[in-house]
Amino acid sequence: AYSSVTHMKFLLFSLSLMTMKSKVAGVMMMLAHGYTSSLMFYMIGEFYHISSTRMIYFFNSFMNSSMMLSILFSLVFLSNSGVPPPLSFLSEFMIIVNNFLMSKMFF
Repeated sequence: AYSSVTHMKFLLFSLSLMTMKSKVAGVMMMLAHGYTSSLMFYMIGEFYHISSTRMIYFFNSFMNSSMMLSILFSLVFLSNSGVPPPLSFLSEFMIIVNNFLMSKMFF
């Protein structure tokens, strides 16, 4: 839930800049948030399906059960946190750069 609030804050900030580049960055942020959130819910569902529990204590067995699932799980949560390669980082970076350029124009 906190990541959704943060992503929507960036989206609102992007749309308030009223430039074409910021609108493109906002759409990219919406797409990245949609894909990342969906994959996060899928991964938590897989964790529950494999371990039949919601206790974090058994999370190690989930990571050891399938190498592919553990890699996907790690990539999804890194993507949600805004690490450089994914689309969420690119859109956040574009929003910040657009903000910097707009503030230079006004001040």
